[in-house]
Amino acid sequence: MDSKHLGERNLLKGITADENTAAHDVDSLGIVNIRYCGYVAVAKVNNYEKTIVASSIKPADITDQPEGGAHALNINSLRMLLNEANATGEKKLPTRSHRQEELTAAQTYAENLLKESLQNLEEEETGKQSFMRWELGACWVQHLQDLQKSDKDKKQGDGKEKKKMVDKAVKETKIEGLGKPLKALKHPKNAVDASGKGSSSGNKSLTDATSSGENQKVNPSSVESLQGDCIASESEILLKDVLLDSAFTRLKDSETGLHQKSPSELIEMALKFYDEVALPKLVADFGSLELSPVDGRTLTDFMHTRGLQMRSLGRVVKLSEKLSHVQSLCVHEMIVRAFKHIVRSVIAATSDMRQLALTIAAVLNLLLGVPESEFSGSSPAVHPLVWRWLVAFLKKRYQYDLTEQHYVDVRKYAILRGLCHKVNMFESF
Repeated sequence: MDSKHLGERNLLKGITADENTAAHDVDSLGIVNIRYCGYVAVAKVNNYEKTIVASSIKPADITDQPEGGAHALNINSLRMLLNEANATGEKKLPTRSHRQEELTAAQTYAENLLKESLQNLEEEETGKQSFMRWELGACWVQHLQDLQKSDKDKKQGDGKEKKKMVDKAVKETKIEGLGKPLKALKHPKNAVDASGKGSSSGNKSLTDATSSGENQKVNPSSVESLQGDCIASESEILLKDVLLDSAFTRLKDSETGLHQKSPSELIEMALKFYDEVALPKLVADFGSLELSPVDGRTLTDFMHTRGLQMRSLGRVVKLSEKLSHVQSLCVHEMIVRAFKHIVRSVIAATSDMRQLALTIAAVLNLLLGVPESEFSGSSPAVHPLVWRWLVAFLKKRYQYDLTEQHYVDVRKYAILRGLCHKVNMFESF
């Protein structure tokens, strides 16, 4: 499925979502992607509706784990220690010169990878992404319902204020002539009737003439309303074809009017909501401390639960001009996500597991280290090739212009910790 149709499917899933949507999405729950060293294994459940569990199936014979499987829930027990991968049983250790040659070869490979990636980035065309997360549709519906509720409360408040003003004016009306002021009339309608029936009867002919003129003006608008109803009905029919009856009924009962729009119109409206409402509201919540991200993981969770893509991190930085801590967190997350691709590519290209630790060390030194012999006077403190690649990557992926001033405040320990989380390496610092 291409990105356009996938975006439409996710949007329709979001605007018709209920509390059981995630559990009922069997198509997504029935697919598992396993990524390991550059390989991707996809496990998919087919014909789950026709699957019948037979009672004749024999139970699987599972070998007992040492100590009763005490480490089954310990994620560290599933990791491989890279320093033990080099242990071959021989007591002879590699010479220092041989180790330096291997380190230089690994660093040269990482540099060639960066050069190739930089060339591809320069040739890449930036296209508008039509993909969207289904959570965006759910947040959009909630936003429209909140607007309706606030408008309704505002109208009720205005009506109550007008009624109070009219009641106050009526109560202040006094009729003199009998020695005492008479009690104020209770209803404004009676007050108008008491002012005189002659004036109302005199204007009766004028009112009839005005009403007849209005009826003549209503006819063209009624035609336009009929045309609008026809268009709405066509959109409803188009939307009914792609939705289940229960989902369409739920969307119609939401009273947002989205059931009268076609899928293409919904996509345009959702993108407008994304740009004009969802992103500014996220930054406003950051400023009010309603949301307080402390690292890349919490920032990612906050954005994904609102249907926002991480590609919008550059725009979040621009919108949060007065929130320096949010800007710093977003810049660090963009750099971590950029370096993640290089580290994963190097790990995937390493065929000899005994050289994996050395290769990872070489690429981390290239990305985060600054050799004094060659780049001591460079600004910012980063390899020139890495800097050019990083600027190009952030511009293409996040529409963000990284400057030297931004990189001065970068904390490399935070970058390293974020890389360990993204690439599933356990940090020991």
